[in-house]
Amino acid sequence: MADTPNTGPLRTCCGCGKRDRQAVLVRLALGPGGTLVADPPRRQRGRGAYVHRSAPCWEGFVRGRPYVRSLRRNISRNERRAVVETLRPVREHDVHGNEDVSGPMARAGITGDAWNASS
Repeated sequence: MADTPNTGPLRTCCGCGKRDRQAVLVRLALGPGGTLVADPPRRQRGRGAYVHRSAPCWEGFVRGRPYVRSLRRNISRNERRAVVETLRPVREHDVHGNEDVSGPMARAGITGDAWNASS
């Protein structure tokens, strides 16, 4: 038996390509109508893609190839940009310690120290 603690599931960031713990990544999934949506609480059905909570990874995700292997589907650059823009305001507010944050990450309970610790 290994002496290292269980770190939980590992996922690959679609922005930088590095593997990390699922808990520190934001899940993206296909929502109703097949549109890409942020799924921080990881409750959407079906396949998901993951991205770090950082601007460089978001930009890498937007610039990346259209085919997202984990979703088994092509995602247009405009659709990628739209989902990243839903995450960006939360990140900008949260970095400054504002507790009154709205958006998908805040509704999922990912605010304050939990957000900053994973950056």
